[in-house]
Amino acid sequence: MKRIAVVGNPNAGKSTLINSLTGANLKVGNWHGVTVGREDRSYTYLGEEYILSDLPGVYSLKSSLAEEGETLKALRGEKYDGIILVADAKTLPKGLKLLNELIAYDLPVVAIVNFNSEFERGGGKIDEEKLSKSVKIKFFFFESNDKKSAENFKAALKAEIERGGDYKPIEERTIPEIFQPMKKKKKLGDLFLNPAVAYLTFIFFVFSSVYIAFGENSVGAYFSDGISVLVGALSEKASEFLSGFCSPFLSDLAAKGIIGGVGSVAAFLPQIAITSACLEFAEQSGYLSRLAVVSDGLLVKFGLSGKAVYSLLGGFGCGAVAAALAQGIDDEGVKRRAVLSTPLVSCSAKTPVYTYIAKFCFKKYAFIVIGSIYLLSVALSLLNAVFLYKTAVKTPPEPLLAELADIRLPNARHMFKSTFMAVKNFAVRLGTVIVLSSAFLFILSSVTVDFSYAPTG
Repeated sequence: MKRIAVVGNPNAGKSTLINSLTGANLKVGNWHGVTVGREDRSYTYLGEEYILSDLPGVYSLKSSLAEEGETLKALRGEKYDGIILVADAKTLPKGLKLLNELIAYDLPVVAIVNFNSEFERGGGKIDEEKLSKSVKIKFFFFESNDKKSAENFKAALKAEIERGGDYKPIEERTIPEIFQPMKKKKKLGDLFLNPAVAYLTFIFFVFSSVYIAFGENSVGAYFSDGISVLVGALSEKASEFLSGFCSPFLSDLAAKGIIGGVGSVAAFLPQIAITSACLEFAEQSGYLSRLAVVSDGLLVKFGLSGKAVYSLLGGFGCGAVAAALAQGIDDEGVKRRAVLSTPLVSCSAKTPVYTYIAKFCFKKYAFIVIGSIYLLSVALSLLNAVFLYKTAVKTPPEPLLAELADIRLPNARHMFKSTFMAVKNFAVRLGTVIVLSSAFLFILSSVTVDFSYAPTG
């Protein structure tokens, strides 16, 4: 068994690489701070097991920031057989400075330069031959989401570990000979650095996502209604079929209580899938990175910082995940206020309740009500944060230091996997409760105090 540490700058593609090598489903996103703690995943190659440790992104191992502390703790406390350095082609000089620090650990190192095709399209260039000779390390140029390249990399990793390390630090004066940066030009993503554009886009994103999922005649409503009709027909057929084999109580319990409960869960799956996919799109496109920078000045007034955006919006999907994302915030006061405020953000588990009430009371305007609830939940979390800032956790926020992620079209395969996992978690965790509750309520409404069956129709 070989243990390998996967290290690199924030947002360089470490988690994506591990997913490609191991078939895992680690959370990925186009923003800094996705990985907040060590995550181990494994694969087997030529009969030997390789355990890859995904460590939080770092720029240096000499800093006292939260991410650096976690990564340094793992490198010092665990026994590794090798290191994979993952560097973004656009910020290769920063990756090379980190490489010099990793060489000091006297372990075999294999380096990956990620997003190189995107870098070259922007006019950048890396001299691969000079790069490899300068540190005596083989550099691999490929995209982390390319399965074929990932498979070829396994052989190279095995060979490098068996060969052992014999490296020399790269000299800073040689970097200009190796690295030619991209040509600077006005990008579409720069529009989102305008506060008005960023905030209006966020409001539009919330309401459009909710409409696609829950609006009248929307895609989500179409599939949800179709599933409800299908389950209703199945329930009737099941009741007729089971009535010939068991008592009316048991047949109705199975058909109306259990199958009906399953149907109520299944009817919400398309809508949960759509809202999860929309959130994944925002995360993987790089929009959240810009929203974090733009909103920093506003959030400081509430005792938070721009980094709190990731945990607050992550709360739309799952409160537990949102709290975990807050662990990547370096400022201890902001971190505590963010963790204590994220439970007020409305998560996907509450959406079925909102939908039922909103559709019953507001009919075709239900999606406006649901969207407003989401925005209101963010406002409540901010009020809670400023309350904590003025009372229990008074530490003032520190200035935000963050690197902007590039705006890019999300990878369809990654979005599908993340969305599938969100739907699966909803169906397993919340669905089990709903089905059991449905069966229990059926029993309460159909059984009299003398334990006789009284069908409700």
